Amino acid sequence: MKMTKLLLTGMAAAAAILAGSNSASAATYLVKGVFDDGTHFSGTFDVNSYGYLESANITTVAGTLPGFDYVWVHGDRSGSNNYASNGQNYVAFSPGYFGDFNLQFQSDLAGGPDPIVGGTPGLSFECADSWGCPDAGEIRYVASGFATPVPEPATWAMLLLGFGGLGAAMRNQRRKLALTTL
Repeated sequence: MKMTKLLLTGMAAAAAILAGSNSASAATYLVKGVFDDGTHFSGTFDVNSYGYLESANITTVAGTLPGFDYVWVHGDRSGSNNYASNGQNYVAFSPGYFGDFNLQFQSDLAGGPDPIVGGTPGLSFECADSWGCPDAGEIRYVASGFATPVPEPATWAMLLLGFGGLGAAMRNQRRKLALTTL
């Protein structure tokens, strides 16, 4: 009985600590989708605790446009015009003068998976001319896709702690059952 109370108290304390730290933490999103030319894109992007884009690594496959690796890290000025931004429902990448990649989401990335607003013409697209996008130059639109948050280490810790607690409770239950049958 003491073990069960101690275990439950420890689990409650860990849940309170982890829940408090979760509210101001950064989030990593996995993004995947299909363009209207049948090619794909996939990768990740990170949003910091203030809601701003921190980094991105998204790859588009060659189709009507050449494929490109949109790799961006906040504060990296190695490319003279590297630019990335995000708002309530979108992320946008403009690496130098190579083009633009914009993803518009149905909601504010608060949960997951969050569908990408697709369609031709639409708000989610990749184009080859960063100055004329989306009005001029070659362009391909996102047909469908989604972004989903990647679980944080604290989430995995809570999951393992919960399974450990269930295992301990089941073991304790079996032990009590074995003692009463003797």
